[in-house]
Amino acid sequence: MINEIYPNNVRLKDTSKWLETKIPTMEKIAKILSKKLDCDWTGIPQVTICPAIVPFAPRFIEQSKFLVPYYFNRNWILCATAHELTHFLYFKKLQELLGEKIDTEYPSDDWLISEIVAPIVVNSNELQKITHFEDEFSTPDKNIISHKKLKIIEKLFTDNANLTEFRNKALKEIRRED
Repeated sequence: MINEIYPNNVRLKDTSKWLETKIPTMEKIAKILSKKLDCDWTGIPQVTICPAIVPFAPRFIEQSKFLVPYYFNRNWILCATAHELTHFLYFKKLQELLGEKIDTEYPSDDWLISEIVAPIVVNSNELQKITHFEDEFSTPDKNIISHKKLKIIEKLFTDNANLTEFRNKALKEIRRED
């Protein structure tokens, strides 16, 4: 669902209309993500995208909702969509595996791990053929993690098929003293 927050903005209306035409593309992205993360969309009946006047794309896990800057490059918007959808499935699967609710918001360690994982998934060949825009690790705090730890966690994700095992190793790495 596309939700216009500022209904009188012409450029926003154009982006909203464009997003409506991209629903089949976003459904394709969702299917690829489901396969890549080995997690279905059961329990997430609808995702809401809100084109808005924001400099970044905040997401709200509990509401399956996120914002995109309406004035950004459209390939970037598709990339951001894939990124945010990755968070929804990643957290869904992780919470199901753990059998408990986890803190998905900044600055929690699980939030940080998810921000490291999303670009890896989004930059896969299958998704890049759709978005044509490379995702990158980005956080509000540039010093939240060292480059060395970031690279170690990226490797842990690509080397571990078991999500809980990956998470446990990533948490140890984040909490390890340098």
